[in-house]
Amino acid sequence: MGILSNTHTRLNIKMEADKILKADFLDILFEGKNKEYGAYELRKSYNSRLIKAMIGTGFVLLLILGGLLYANFAGKSADDSIDVLDTQMAEIKKEEPLPPPPPPP
Repeated sequence: MGILSNTHTRLNIKMEADKILKADFLDILFEGKNKEYGAYELRKSYNSRLIKAMIGTGFVLLLILGGLLYANFAGKSADDSIDVLDTQMAEIKKEEPLPPPPPPP
């Protein structure tokens, strides 16, 4: 019975009709709640934080991509070539096994 009465009194808190039409979703959601707690401000500034994070991520990706492109194209010139020297491995002479020792007398 106590739970129902608490729920019933919470439902009696209503915004006025003209305030509902002018209010955004967060104001309706946080009506009658502690807005100074921090969650209200975090949700209110979510879009701007998301845009800043996306711009920062894009900038870092462009910086990495630019560095890779610069490393690939700027370091090479037309005269750079690799000299290849053909070599052959020297043949290693295999040692012949020693004859077995004579049997003891």
